[in-house]
Amino acid sequence: MDDSFRGCYLLFEPVQEGKDRVDINIENGKDFLVEYEAAREEENVTYFTVDKLRFIASEPEEPDEEELSYIQRTMQRVIGTMKTGSREEIEAVVDVDSFAKFYLLNEYMKTYDFDMSSVFFYYKDGKLCAGPPWDYDLSAGNAAPDTYYRAKATLSPESTFADSRNIYGALCQNAWFMERVRVVYREHYAFMAQIAADGGLLDTLRAQYTDEINRNYGEAGWNANKWWITIQRKPDATYETNFTYLKDWCAARQTWMEEHYRPNAPAYRYGDADDDGVINVNDVTAIQRMLAEYEDMDDSVRTRTNFSEGRYSVNNATALQSHLAEMKEIPYLGETRFYETL
Repeated sequence: MDDSFRGCYLLFEPVQEGKDRVDINIENGKDFLVEYEAAREEENVTYFTVDKLRFIASEPEEPDEEELSYIQRTMQRVIGTMKTGSREEIEAVVDVDSFAKFYLLNEYMKTYDFDMSSVFFYYKDGKLCAGPPWDYDLSAGNAAPDTYYRAKATLSPESTFADSRNIYGALCQNAWFMERVRVVYREHYAFMAQIAADGGLLDTLRAQYTDEINRNYGEAGWNANKWWITIQRKPDATYETNFTYLKDWCAARQTWMEEHYRPNAPAYRYGDADDDGVINVNDVTAIQRMLAEYEDMDDSVRTRTNFSEGRYSVNNATALQSHLAEMKEIPYLGETRFYETL
């Protein structure tokens, strides 16, 4: 800039609707985007409250009275269902997979703003979806512990944080939802485990941008702890020590998350009696063999196929046969579950 190297900067687009952004159709009068905002006041922004939770109506950006009423009613209905509804009722109004992924991200990062601001949700096709992710400067142990009380909770790489924030407080009380979080963790474990590992994502990015980083702290005259936002953790004096802090924090966080959520604990597919990864008539046979007390069958079959109410019996085999014959539906057949619970 002006023939002087000022260093490297990142430019971001705001969270907005659009085919290449949040893909919702605000013209249909049904889709919308909201942001959780606990306290901040800004001009020309439309705020509304649902069950003491405060939101911004982000898209449509300037909703009229009718649009705002619809958004508020819809959020009231969804949040009310999340608090008191059954699993089936919650899944009818919430995109559970997006909520599980968003939870896992913010729990891993211990995002300070997750209980304050910059937390987005969008409504599409009759369901509330979580995301997109936004604003992670105050995460991964980067909040000043003496500024706000919740910063102390984010500084340590141990303990849970996101499970009691914004609209997640009620959802995370459901064992089945936390089980879904564990499944998502299991699915993405390989990626998450290598973030802070030696030679992993952080090391790779650091090596990729070594020349730019050196120019920032050399030619551009940057100083790591000369200026920072006061609600952030005060940086160490050098880039190297700050990088080490981040890497060590993420490694410790991954270790704690793995010990707490145990994503690699023994798991099974619900209904897969013979544990071969496929649900078919062979599973009916496996149930029958267990009931006949064949020596080569163990009680894990009962765990994987306990669909019928009351005492485990031939009714379990009959229920599965009826499902395979498309005469009866067994809810959640085929989903991944863990042999032990948290």
